Amino acid sequence: MSNTLDLQSIRPSRRKDLDVICRSKDGVTSDGEWVIKDPIQLNYFFLDRIQHWLFKRFDGVTTLRETQQAFSEAFAGANISEQQLLNFCLRLSRDGLLSEPLSGEQLLERKRQQNRTKLHKLPLSMLSIRLPGLNASWIITLADSLFGWVFSPLSVLFALGWIMFAAIFGVQRLDDIVWALPSLANIEFTDVALLLVCVSAVKIIHELAHAVCCRRMGAQCNEIGVMFLVFSPCLYCNVTDSWMLRSKWKRIAISSAGIYIELIIASTALLLWNYAQTDFLKSLFLNLMIVCSVSTLLVNGNPLMRYDGYFILSDLVGVPNLGQQARNRTWDWIAQPFFFARQNIGGQNRSLSSAFLIMYHIASVVYRTFILAVIFLVFFALLEPLGLQNIAATVGLVYLSCLLTSFLMAFILMIKRKNQHGRRNWAAILTALIVMGSIVYFVFSIKVPHSIQASAHIEFNEVAICTAKTSGSLVWTLQQGDKVEKGDVIARLSNADSQRERTRLENKIELTKRRIENLKSSSGLNPESRISLPSVESELVAWHNELAMLDQSQKELVIVAPISGVVVESIKKTSSTNDQMKMASWSGSALNGMNRGCSIEQGETLCLIGKPNDWKVILLIDEQKRDLVSGGEKVTLRTSLQRNKVYHASVGKILSDAMEEEEEPFGQRQFQAEVLLDDPISIGFHGASGKAQVTIDEQTVWEIAQRFLTESFRFDFQ
Repeated sequence: MSNTLDLQSIRPSRRKDLDVICRSKDGVTSDGEWVIKDPIQLNYFFLDRIQHWLFKRFDGVTTLRETQQAFSEAFAGANISEQQLLNFCLRLSRDGLLSEPLSGEQLLERKRQQNRTKLHKLPLSMLSIRLPGLNASWIITLADSLFGWVFSPLSVLFALGWIMFAAIFGVQRLDDIVWALPSLANIEFTDVALLLVCVSAVKIIHELAHAVCCRRMGAQCNEIGVMFLVFSPCLYCNVTDSWMLRSKWKRIAISSAGIYIELIIASTALLLWNYAQTDFLKSLFLNLMIVCSVSTLLVNGNPLMRYDGYFILSDLVGVPNLGQQARNRTWDWIAQPFFFARQNIGGQNRSLSSAFLIMYHIASVVYRTFILAVIFLVFFALLEPLGLQNIAATVGLVYLSCLLTSFLMAFILMIKRKNQHGRRNWAAILTALIVMGSIVYFVFSIKVPHSIQASAHIEFNEVAICTAKTSGSLVWTLQQGDKVEKGDVIARLSNADSQRERTRLENKIELTKRRIENLKSSSGLNPESRISLPSVESELVAWHNELAMLDQSQKELVIVAPISGVVVESIKKTSSTNDQMKMASWSGSALNGMNRGCSIEQGETLCLIGKPNDWKVILLIDEQKRDLVSGGEKVTLRTSLQRNKVYHASVGKILSDAMEEEEEPFGQRQFQAEVLLDDPISIGFHGASGKAQVTIDEQTVWEIAQRFLTESFRFDFQ
């Protein structure tokens, strides 16, 4: 069957229940854009004036051949091809805008195709997962009655002045705000939890602001539901009915309502943060200020992402479906050198230059990629101390794979579409492949400066260990940080067995002395006494020697400082014992008063003594990066006590091979490396922590990526 017969036999019929309005441009209806609302599925579609003219002709009586002929008469000098007419009909049919006698199997197949499309887009929307919504007009009515006054002209004028005042005040206090922000390495779980709570609360208010403003501008909020924005639960409001409004300024007001409310919250939080006294309130207001200002401007207010700023820009420039049109124009521009004949794409808005649309699409792709990279890097840094960085790496790899798959599928569809209306330019295609391959090879071969992160431990350069020379119970110790001189008493022990033994020996000595006196007094009359006297005197000497040895062991119960310096606690882990008759052993620090009276075994370390202001730094580097560090690498160091001071150093000798660190999460293996400081550390304490960045030899992008994948995903088939 020929195309002519097809056109003559096809009589498309548009649905009669559709709502169609014209959003005129500057009051000119002939140059306006038309919006079609499907009242059943609550879907919205945009048509330009040519597409709308064709849509009105689809009355179920007029054939496509007649429509083609009428088009040439209505638009002098313009022609529409048969294929373009058929494609336009197929598009309207796919969108459900035509009345068609479809069978149940055809309707089921269409539904399956829509589900496949949604399933394909699901991985790409994992950071913005939207659950089915419901009609909650009572919530919007309540919010409107309580806070609708915020959108009155007088309130808007006052709010803009308040936001401007807060912005000026924030610039003046910018240094204090930056100083109050926690570093990524010091963020705790409570900080993350508080941030997620603030994000959820703010986004609920943000979406309700859209709904209230939408109702006040004369449109409806179709549904309200729950979504997960960057894994944080919040509300969403469907205000797409605002597209039916003729005034673009009303549509811009609805799109700006959420940002407007968030900036009011940020301005108020800034002033409250400045006067808050407790740490919790300061942290709460700081989170609100950052979420409602920086994040909302970088994400919601940015037109390069499909949020509020995108719809504001779309209305300002008068281009509906700005992202789709920019993407199509960019693909056509990319494909232009590879095909001799360009496809005439009808239905696109030509009010803007192709250069603007192409630049917009490229900028949006770059910006979205940057934002997503920052999000995954933050997750990676937060999970790395817990040993769960593989989760962030896996999610990032899956997301990147989905992006590449989506790109390849769009590229394949573009090639198929171009093949239908053009002839391939093999020379240009071959040249492009060579150029792209060269660029990829060059990029992956570039050597870039590279560094690795490592934990740092600050210790005394010279440390003396104070151990118990004999067993006993702890009676008294000095405190952490006490200064001592060589020979000063640090701790005292007691031994009940020694006391009892001393009493026994003293009694033996006293009895022996009395026997000697009796033997001497009777030696003149009793010869046996003279014979027994030497042996008893020898026995007395033995008792005295044994007592002297006991006194020597008693002196060992007094622990003295082997060098001059500062007392530092030594931590002992808790050990459980089932022997109920045995005296309780100590745990933690022996300098802690809780350990008084506990049993100290011979050879156990009670404390350390180090020389003050003489520190050394030890790096703990993951075993996986052992081959990257050989000595001499530059190091920048920050201590936990001086976060704003940077110490410069270099890696000295490797102190030990990789070993299991029990205190590290999940039994991570690390090795130790000595640090040679350029300048001595002025403030520190034994056992203080720090973060170090070790600059290693330059590596290519491919080597860095390969190492990252190898460290993140370990396959062990043994």
